[in-house]
Amino acid sequence: MDKELYLIEYLKVPVQVIPHLTEEILLSSFYNDIKENFKLKIVGANRKIRADLPNNLEVEYLKCTPTTPMLEVQQVTYLNNGLLLNMFVHVIRMVKGLSLFIVFIMLIK
Repeated sequence: MDKELYLIEYLKVPVQVIPHLTEEILLSSFYNDIKENFKLKIVGANRKIRADLPNNLEVEYLKCTPTTPMLEVQQVTYLNNGLLLNMFVHVIRMVKGLSLFIVFIMLIK
């Protein structure tokens, strides 16, 4: 498998919504945990897609230049109890395929 990095995901999750959230849950069964342990459902999401230039972290990890256009997908997800579940941003280097990614997690207090 190709070991080159093509995508970085930034994920923000309010800790009061999912108080026992761990890195293990985020990397394996985040949405399943919400459904099974909290009995909550995702009922909506707002998504924005745009092109942007990479920041320094993205230049380093995606091995691109500061002027390489990146596809950025921003999404805010809501639960059936009206609370914001998360906000994520995918920054994608425009190439033929996607194989590996890094997740940067920011818990919101």
